[in-house]
Amino acid sequence: MSTKIDWLNDICVQAGHVGAMWQNKLYVFGGTVWLNGKASDNLGYTNEHLRVIDFTKDVDISQTQITTLSRVSNVINPGKWLPFFSVNGKLRFFGGETEPYTTVDDNGNPPPANYTRPGYAGMLWSYDIDTSQWSARNASGIPYAETPGNPQFTVDPKTNTGWVYGGSYYDAGYRVGTVSKPGLGNGKTYLEKMYKYDLVGDKLSVVDVSKTINKMGQNSAGAMQFIPDLGGQGVLVAFGGDMAIGAFRSMETVFVFDIATSVWYPQKTSTVNGKYPAGRIRFCTVAATASDNSSFNIYMYGGVNGPGDDTPLNDMWILSIPSFHWVPVAVESRYKASLTCHKLQERYMVAYRGRPVDKGCDLNQGIQLFDLTTLKWTTKYEVSKEDNPKYKLPADLYYVLGGNADGGSKFQKPQSGFANENLEALFSPMLLPNGTSTTPTNGATTPPKSTEPSGNGDNSSSKVPVGAIVGGVIGGLFFIALLGWAFFWYRSRKRPATAAMLSFQPRHPLVHEIDTPRQQWEAEPGVMEHYGMQGKPLPPRELQGAWQPTELEGHLVGEPTYEMHVEGRKGSPAYEPQSHESLIGAHR
Repeated sequence: MSTKIDWLNDICVQAGHVGAMWQNKLYVFGGTVWLNGKASDNLGYTNEHLRVIDFTKDVDISQTQITTLSRVSNVINPGKWLPFFSVNGKLRFFGGETEPYTTVDDNGNPPPANYTRPGYAGMLWSYDIDTSQWSARNASGIPYAETPGNPQFTVDPKTNTGWVYGGSYYDAGYRVGTVSKPGLGNGKTYLEKMYKYDLVGDKLSVVDVSKTINKMGQNSAGAMQFIPDLGGQGVLVAFGGDMAIGAFRSMETVFVFDIATSVWYPQKTSTVNGKYPAGRIRFCTVAATASDNSSFNIYMYGGVNGPGDDTPLNDMWILSIPSFHWVPVAVESRYKASLTCHKLQERYMVAYRGRPVDKGCDLNQGIQLFDLTTLKWTTKYEVSKEDNPKYKLPADLYYVLGGNADGGSKFQKPQSGFANENLEALFSPMLLPNGTSTTPTNGATTPPKSTEPSGNGDNSSSKVPVGAIVGGVIGGLFFIALLGWAFFWYRSRKRPATAAMLSFQPRHPLVHEIDTPRQQWEAEPGVMEHYGMQGKPLPPRELQGAWQPTELEGHLVGEPTYEMHVEGRKGSPAYEPQSHESLIGAHR
């Protein structure tokens, strides 16, 4: 008799699954699971359970079990890599690839030999969270061979519309115990069809993209994100994936879809030091928006970047839009592929399971929690903390974009320019008055180490205090000028009338003229020429009236006037403060 399987705690690895958030709970469906030594052959098994991960309260995922599960109804085909959405307390999904691994019961025993899985050709499936009921219905108009697996998909939360593009079809069959159930055996077929899924009405329709000249073409296992409030109905941004087996799409170009006009636009990206992220498949993404909507930032993690190399990646990048600039994230992460990532509140990314590089087992129930602001992995989620859900731009990002943790981006246009005027018009609502730069603010060569920014967006440990430097320089020069003025004023009061003095421009009514003995000029050759004076000095003359000390309001005749440079005042060699960028360069 087989050993009973604990499908919650015996899981070592899970990959190829999908998931969706609903009211701070993550629902995970499908894929393959590998057990931790409890199965006799230790091969992969079809995941026939719905897992629920609860983030509705404070938790330390390294200490507390927050996952529950229930077996999926036998009316559902538990495939993998399929479009999966949540809406109004329901989970909606369709398509996917056939899961080729073994199906077993909780005791590790296979079902009867005559067991067959429900077909998924042209089917729409639902799960009611409140009643725990599964249902399936036919969606007419979706040919069997075009049911997508590995598609790019995202959702418009305002209209509750799911968007699905491309994918591939691969019917590998499956096993029941030791018996193989053959599939169609027609190899992998890449798709380029696009679907619009009305999640409330549970209606699927095909999107006509025939207006697009430079269309995206067939694509599988990439990513897609929805940006609201652009072009009237929002836009989609898609990137990554492969166009055929081994033909990976470059990250140097992304594709933008205008929902209102049903047109795709290719757009060139830029990056730090010309080093782009590697093309890849089966990675995950989440997106976060600056407080002032000046940047939309897509975080990308993991995946594989074959062809021929199935080794998972561990790098993380941020694609910032509308600059379309890639920024690397300097954080040590686990190597993962075929994982899922999900936005938790505004600030966190939940990365769930995925295939590791060393075939080792997952830690912390397969849950990873990433702070999108501090750019650090953490095990603690504190929903009760007042500012916990708030997202702020990380220092590494606003160092490149300009502005601060709340936004104010200055780098808001692609370095190569927008692909065309229509595309630029789509993103015009995001552009700030000063967001006209097509160059990273600080060169983006060596971003500072990220730490938690303060409430006003400053980061003392990662950002040069430019304001303090400029203020200190200006204050110091003003103090020097004041000392110089006091020095001349003091000498004018203390020097006797017969002492050698330079002439002062008469401004005060009691001071008419002070002359200097000829011998003083002769003792200092070139002094007259230096001060621009001509002719002979006048002989000494007696001051009229009773002399008394008084403050001089004049200035030295012929002497350059040293004063602070204010708004480009002309006619003086005034001090000009260094620019923001030059100060950063001098103190970097």
